Amino acid sequence: MSCGSKKTKRARGGVWTAASTSTVVFVALTPPVRTADYSGFRATVELRASSGDIEVRRGVSYSNDGITWDTAVNFGSSSYVTVAGFDYAGAYTTVTSPSKQFMRLGMQARNAGAASPIVEEMLVSMTAEFKPR
Repeated sequence: MSCGSKKTKRARGGVWTAASTSTVVFVALTPPVRTADYSGFRATVELRASSGDIEVRRGVSYSNDGITWDTAVNFGSSSYVTVAGFDYAGAYTTVTSPSKQFMRLGMQARNAGAASPIVEEMLVSMTAEFKPR
């Protein structure tokens, strides 16, 4: 990779919740990326076609081997979003686990349903930018 160039990955897919309102589900949208190559990342997302009571936010997960992944943590904003439309990337988020070999970006989703929650779904398009070291 040439010095100073950023790497962009585009992905889209369905994001879903558990039937429980207390469970957060992480759905990876990018393939594994080597953490040693990048110092930061950010992502713009477009949210579409919500089935109803679903809340989403950006998430990142790290791994030593690309098979077993740590629990995802949110990045960019800790707030969940429910409205369809674009949510633009802000500043780059620093790679917080450079000791891990891989990371992948995606969405964390939770069910916002009331009395009897069911599995909810939303379509998401993500444009992820990775800042080289």
